[in-house]
Amino acid sequence: MTYAAIVPLAATVPRTDVFTPLAGMPALVRAVRMLAEEAGADVVLVAVAAALADEARAALSGVAGTEVVSVDGAGRRLDCLHAGLDAVRNRSTPPHHVLVHDCRRPLTPPAVVRRVRAALADGAEAVIPALPFTDSAKTVDASGSITATLDRATLRTAQHPRGFPVDRLAQLLDGADSAADELLEAQRVGLTLTLVDGDPDGFVVRLPDAASLVEAVITARAGRI
Repeated sequence: MTYAAIVPLAATVPRTDVFTPLAGMPALVRAVRMLAEEAGADVVLVAVAAALADEARAALSGVAGTEVVSVDGAGRRLDCLHAGLDAVRNRSTPPHHVLVHDCRRPLTPPAVVRRVRAALADGAEAVIPALPFTDSAKTVDASGSITATLDRATLRTAQHPRGFPVDRLAQLLDGADSAADELLEAQRVGLTLTLVDGDPDGFVVRLPDAASLVEAVITARAGRI
């Protein structure tokens, strides 16, 4: 089945998280190239707040299979998702499925995308890559004092990309408020969330602080090829 990917880039995302070079390639470009060139997306729609649109177009000018959609107004994440989904649905041959990816996860490997797609092909209505929670999790009160230790066997760390049938994502976004994201909305309306294995490299990157760590991972990957 065909699929598209939407990469929302809201006005609130620090530009350093997106455009800082990592081993010579901006984080945004790494995330989009993975989807377009390695994971087989039919098209990657980068829906970006207008203030960042020119810079995004310049960065992605050499990446085939991508389209940059400028989002006017406040450029909230929800606005970007709506704009990206509109572009998906207006294609001459709309895809069956859509993945929503976070460009601040530039090291997510294509194998994660393949697992999300496989679950969608099997009929899932919402697919989330996730990892077991390995830290010790505590609840605290207003003063910061620990009140309980949570059973981490029941906890998972949610990652991206998140996959949906196109019409299902449209329904979620139409009912969402400005503070919601697609996962929270899927939970609110009671969709069955299918979890697939994530990957330790699929973490959110804060740049430029984490640039050295990310580049070390990139170097280690190159050594394994």
